[in-house]
Amino acid sequence: MIGMLFEVKEGIWFDNLSATIHRGTPGGRRRKEPGWEPEPRRGQNWRPTLVYLSASESPSSCRSCHADCGSHPFIQTAKPFFTFADYVESYERLSRVFGGFDTLSFFGDPLAHFDDLRRFIVHLDTHVPREQWPDLAIHVDPASVTRQQMDVLEHYGFRIAAEIGSLKQTTQEGGRTLTDAMDRNAYNRVLRGIDRFTDRDIHVFAQYTFDRSQLDRYEPGLAAEWYSRLESLQMDNYDVIPLGSSISRARFGVDEQDQWEEARARYLTFCEESADYYLHKLLEDDIAKLPRMFVGLLLRIMTQTLYPDCSAGYSLSLTPDRKIFPCAAFAADDRFAVPLDELNSPEDLTANPWFRGIQEAERLRSSKCEKCMALRACSVWCKAQALDESSPFDQSMDERCMLMSVYTRRIVQFLVEQYPKQREFIRTKLLAYDRDRLRQKSAYETV
Repeated sequence: MIGMLFEVKEGIWFDNLSATIHRGTPGGRRRKEPGWEPEPRRGQNWRPTLVYLSASESPSSCRSCHADCGSHPFIQTAKPFFTFADYVESYERLSRVFGGFDTLSFFGDPLAHFDDLRRFIVHLDTHVPREQWPDLAIHVDPASVTRQQMDVLEHYGFRIAAEIGSLKQTTQEGGRTLTDAMDRNAYNRVLRGIDRFTDRDIHVFAQYTFDRSQLDRYEPGLAAEWYSRLESLQMDNYDVIPLGSSISRARFGVDEQDQWEEARARYLTFCEESADYYLHKLLEDDIAKLPRMFVGLLLRIMTQTLYPDCSAGYSLSLTPDRKIFPCAAFAADDRFAVPLDELNSPEDLTANPWFRGIQEAERLRSSKCEKCMALRACSVWCKAQALDESSPFDQSMDERCMLMSVYTRRIVQFLVEQYPKQREFIRTKLLAYDRDRLRQKSAYETV
């Protein structure tokens, strides 16, 4: 495979396959042909992450996933939630097949039937030695967690993944300060919810979902303001994820060609401001809460490390009606399902050609990814969003691709122009950040 060379600015070039930075002119460079094949995911000590889609019904609607009250946006199951017996039986069966798990993650409104989940964790505490426990993660609305539920989550060492769909914004009009009521309530709800964990020994990680509503309100300078507010929350870390939803009111406008150029220009400015904000923090301020996505990309470019791809097919998502999917995003399509009762060995997953196709998909084999500057180091390529049955795993993900391309370009320029001036200072900060991330693995790596 041959990498492509991208001009970052005059005299600075970047090879997208080797993640090598070249100075001077293209003709004067030496090509580096790396061994680009990723290591097999299923090594000797490999254990899967098991994601319980705890409920396919929700008592309340959610602005982030745009689900209606009483439903999940895409999962429809005959059985609406896991009972205590379901948790125990599925865990024991799958433990025999895989020899244990790296992480147990609870997704899909796990608070709705929390007592069944609590009894399951107590059961594990009784029957499984703590040194054999997987990590525990749960995806919740922090404002909805009761004090008793917090006690359980803290006692058993859960990591909390919280979704932030909107942040408060004020505008000036005729001398009066106006605040959008929906945004104010959403922001304050998240703020109050996360602050309730302040005095608890619980690690909280947030994902800020950037969608069309934020893009429509964005003006230069607001990204820095939004991130400062996020960093003021009592949480360990946050990431910013472009929604890229198929729901029209959330998309950036890629399907409306006449509007896309304006939206694209505004989004490009947002991405550039975001990258500049993070790099300024790296030089001038505390980076403990900088997004893992950005710092991870920086570290991979510095070390020329190949990101190992989307984990779909190597993590398992289990629905209440006993179907295993390669990821929750595929749970609406039974073609990808492997019945729990038919799973007797890890190889039984690949007996389903659709499931096997998800496991085998690689961004390095995508014709669109081959032309992207961030090819080697990209962490936002998603098998579910990339799946195109007419051209497998080659669907464009414009919002994510633009974000990675801008981040990569800004980082390469930073490494050439700024990093050499403060090498040891920056290295010390990055090493401390990386150690912290290893000790506090983000819940979003497992949800």
